[in-house]
Amino acid sequence: MLQKKFRLRTLLISLFVGGVMLTSVLLLGALLLFQKCNIEDSLMESNIAYARKLADTMGRYLAISLRRSASWPGAQPGSRDLPT
Repeated sequence: MLQKKFRLRTLLISLFVGGVMLTSVLLLGALLLFQKCNIEDSLMESNIAYARKLADTMGRYLAISLRRSASWPGAQPGSRDLPT
């Protein structure tokens, strides 16, 4: 009779531990999928913002460079002077 109680206790403990482990694995899997999508979206938004900022900076740099090159005497058509 003592042996049956021990087996029942072992069965209950193993079912409890198995249920906790299964629940933990399922929750971690769901969190992993959700966080993966969330992280991908966040990275895409960051990359788009960085690309826009980089394009704006390069656009400003090129505009300044064009203004400076247009102000050089050598940049005028028909002028033979070289910029110094």
